[in-house]
Amino acid sequence: MSVLILIPARAGSKRVKNKNIRLINNKPLIYWSIIFAKKLKKKIANLKIVVTSDCPKILKISKSLNEMVIERPANIARNKTSMYSVINQALKKLDKFNNFKFIVLLQPTSPMRKISWVLKGLNLLKKESKFENLIHLSKTNKYIGRLKKNKWVPEFPPNKRSQDINNQFEPSGCLFIYKRKNFENKKKFNKRSTFGYVTNDLKTVNIDYEEDFILLNYYLNIKKFKIIN
Repeated sequence: MSVLILIPARAGSKRVKNKNIRLINNKPLIYWSIIFAKKLKKKIANLKIVVTSDCPKILKISKSLNEMVIERPANIARNKTSMYSVINQALKKLDKFNNFKFIVLLQPTSPMRKISWVLKGLNLLKKESKFENLIHLSKTNKYIGRLKKNKWVPEFPPNKRSQDINNQFEPSGCLFIYKRKNFENKKKFNKRSTFGYVTNDLKTVNIDYEEDFILLNYYLNIKKFKIIN
């Protein structure tokens, strides 16, 4: 199968400044997703790695690791820019290489993932014709609700314990896979079916806030987990 690995890493971040180049185990955060992609390349012969960014430092790091970069314009490097727009811009730049069947999105802010997850995810999408996308999910047990005219309305019965919430999942952020076919057609894309891929063999961390770096360092330095598995 032919695969595009896309690593998106913009410069700006409101909640955690310069998070994509913060040092983790003495390396910039972006480094770990690139190295992961390189290891994956040993398993998939027809694979291309591309980093898309508006940050000169990130582009420099990526080039130093001998990977192709796409410079992202300011209009798709904003806080509210959709990842769909970022991928489409990359596809337009990659027209001459456009013979791949799958797009694998590796967000640097979720560096803990397994090579086997990507391989299994690709095979699942290859076999499951009714699904066009795949997203890695983490199980949650959150007793959540909504505010309605300042009144809090829980999503669960009052006697429901959080530990008894069984079917609640959220994106882990570490892996997204898309079939390449008709990707640019937004109307069709919005109707695509997504396979929810759940694993239980490794903790993941999605860095949105400063405390997420503390959690990641806890797993790496206290629990002795590896970033790349």
